[in-house]
Amino acid sequence: MKMKKKTKIIAAHAAVLAALLAVALFWMRDASHILHRKAYDPEGPTETKLDSLSKWVPGDADFFVALDVPRAMANQPLGEAVESAISGKSGVGVDLLSSLMADQSALGLIAVTGRLGGLGEGSDAVMIAQGNFDEETIVPAIRSAMIAGRSGISAQDLGWSTVYAESDSRDPFAFMVLDKNHIAAGRRDSLVAFYESGPQKGKRAGRLSDDVLTGYFMIGEGMRGSAPKEIFLPEAAYLSSPDGIDLAITIPCEDTAKAQGVLMFLQGLRSLVSIQEATAGHGGLAAVARAFEISAADGDVIIKGKLIPLIVLWAGQEGAAEPEVTPAGPGRSQNPPAPTDR
Repeated sequence: MKMKKKTKIIAAHAAVLAALLAVALFWMRDASHILHRKAYDPEGPTETKLDSLSKWVPGDADFFVALDVPRAMANQPLGEAVESAISGKSGVGVDLLSSLMADQSALGLIAVTGRLGGLGEGSDAVMIAQGNFDEETIVPAIRSAMIAGRSGISAQDLGWSTVYAESDSRDPFAFMVLDKNHIAAGRRDSLVAFYESGPQKGKRAGRLSDDVLTGYFMIGEGMRGSAPKEIFLPEAAYLSSPDGIDLAITIPCEDTAKAQGVLMFLQGLRSLVSIQEATAGHGGLAAVARAFEISAADGDVIIKGKLIPLIVLWAGQEGAAEPEVTPAGPGRSQNPPAPTDR
């Protein structure tokens, strides 16, 4: 039972990340007056954009996922899958993102990062948008979007920036300008906790790839403690999609023997999830698990799947046909990046 709860919590966090990324990717098609081109190049190298954004990633973040927007939007089926997945979404957060991210030609990167809570606890997640922002026009524009959603606005001065939040909500949605190229959105308490002291001074996490989608998930003590003592679990797993089609999660295991142990553990966990959900009469999590292939090679465990069908599954459209896919812009590396120290 404990294993089942932990598995569902991990899946829930993954679903939250997918939803945030999906909403951000879709709602960026209007109000281009709040984004404009200057020195920032939205179609510049992914690595350069990640380096610029890294100072806004908390040093103790449990997860980080970034999407190169121009390369992703070059894949029409991917955009259509996202649009279908989030159709009918509403609320002040969607209105804000609709105003903020309308001009996809001026937006270079979107990312979700934060900290995972323990059993029974929520997670703190924020979305970061990277573009070329004019604070004098974008702040009034976003405030207007929030007011149009019938929400009052409150402002909290952090000394170096201001957090603007819904004033009539118990758990208010908020946004803030980080610098001329970065804006953050999320729960007010999360923004304050992450950015009260300004930019992060810790080093950027290693092994981020120059791909359409890249990121990492820290494997905490709770997850490692749930595995049998003879099973080695590393501190992190790394996510990569070189083309917006194929998705790979790499778990570096140091050697072949440890990789085989992790492989058997994950295969057993997948079978356990399938049995438990079949007994309970539902299979959403099991369907997601079945969408991945798990293998071991060169001291790593590789979990592979297709990004678009996963979006469909997360949207609850399990019966939908898998869309035809094409590469999203020029791919750089078709293989997961080689292991490095975090």
